[in-house]
Amino acid sequence: MELPTPLIAALEHGMNQRIRSDLDLKQACHSLQGKRIGVHVKGLECGLTFIFHMDQLELLGGYQGEVNASVSALPLSLINLLSRRAGLEISDAEVSGDRLLVEAFLDMLPLFNLDWEAHLSQLTGGVFAHQLGNRVRRFQQEKRRGQQSMRDNIRDYLQEEVGLIPTSAEYQGWVTDRTCLDDRLAKLEKRINHLAARI
Repeated sequence: MELPTPLIAALEHGMNQRIRSDLDLKQACHSLQGKRIGVHVKGLECGLTFIFHMDQLELLGGYQGEVNASVSALPLSLINLLSRRAGLEISDAEVSGDRLLVEAFLDMLPLFNLDWEAHLSQLTGGVFAHQLGNRVRRFQQEKRRGQQSMRDNIRDYLQEEVGLIPTSAEYQGWVTDRTCLDDRLAKLEKRINHLAARI
């Protein structure tokens, strides 16, 4: 299945407008100049090829030429990878070719700030895209909650069980003691200077 040409053209136009107006995107585009990266959506069996030029990119559907690297994933994983908001790693997709190039490409995409759900709705219909978007958002929320819970558990273990790091109260006590010591040292230095001036 090939993506509709008007959809590809609209994506390309929007992305090139962002490149022209954003210095970070322009520099990222320069660093990828001459590279061809394929993105394949499993299940929908469609894809796009991103061809990078000096100050713009070209999007092609159904490209048959060679690419420097490609990434292939199911729609949910691909949306997460493209937005880099859910903490998914490249290991959640099939990558062929230059892995570092794929990393640079995926790091660049969030700078475009594209609404992938809106573009997907043009391909699959609004209901499916909305349901998929809701699943992505729920996944992101659950992942954030899980990460926070893990951070809290690790912090509690390191503070309470093994005592490797101070608790907040202990740290505040240390800051107070340090401030008090600084004040006393400043007073002592002032007194020494005063006595030295009298000798």
